[in-house]
Amino acid sequence: MVEIRLPAYVFEPNLAGYVAKLLDGSQSGSIIMDFEAVRFYIPAAIVATLAQIGNWQQNGQEISFRNHTTNPVCGYLQRIDFFRKVGLELPEPGRRHNETGRFVPIEQISRRKGEAASISSRMAECISPGGWPNNDACQLAQYACAEVINNCKQHANGTGFVSAQYALRRDTAWVSIADCGRGICASFEENRSPHHFLGMTDLEAIQETLGYMVIISGSGWWYQDGNKRPLAGTFHNGLRFCGTICSVAFKRSNVADYNAMGQQARTALGLTGEATPGNLFL
Repeated sequence: MVEIRLPAYVFEPNLAGYVAKLLDGSQSGSIIMDFEAVRFYIPAAIVATLAQIGNWQQNGQEISFRNHTTNPVCGYLQRIDFFRKVGLELPEPGRRHNETGRFVPIEQISRRKGEAASISSRMAECISPGGWPNNDACQLAQYACAEVINNCKQHANGTGFVSAQYALRRDTAWVSIADCGRGICASFEENRSPHHFLGMTDLEAIQETLGYMVIISGSGWWYQDGNKRPLAGTFHNGLRFCGTICSVAFKRSNVADYNAMGQQARTALGLTGEATPGNLFL
């Protein structure tokens, strides 16, 4: 039996270290997750936890929780349906409030048609409230989220989870997805991707998806923080996350700049009408 004492905070800089901590406990047939110290996790850490629990369950390992109902964040984890996604039904503390624009409860990605559009619409509201057609950035965010969800459906070959959250004090919106599938490198190889080459490592596969984000897949991780030099590495002792984790963060106050720049660009090009899906990307 292995006990994993979950850390208090998980943000982008320590997301890879957090995943490594989960993987360190993967060798035991019985795993206890202690929530006593947990205070705040970005959505990527939460969906990554669900994906790893899925990996353990697929391997026949027993998972149990400790101090999860007495923890200060228990109510939030309930509202985003974390416990429900692992099959644990807890009594609701009260009536749920409308979460639109603040967070998107965890959704499990399935093969249902039309699912990506519905989920991505709610995720876009966390990035840029207002909705289409009054908000170009919201439409762009919806398109991008739908692409990520559809990519998980088509290439992961495993269960995926997606969530989003807006933190008012940080003026930051997070969009995150994690799956317990085959990982980026294996997907490149099996689909004969032009990005793949013989001997490609997990880290090299991740670097083919460069962006402002955190990506974890297999044994590799990549962290891009704005204009700073990106950080990348591999897990120690042969540890591997069987799937892919992706986290993207936005400053909501900066998203308004996209709407203004888009309107200026359309004016310069003589596109005086309203923005439409046809001219959204100019």
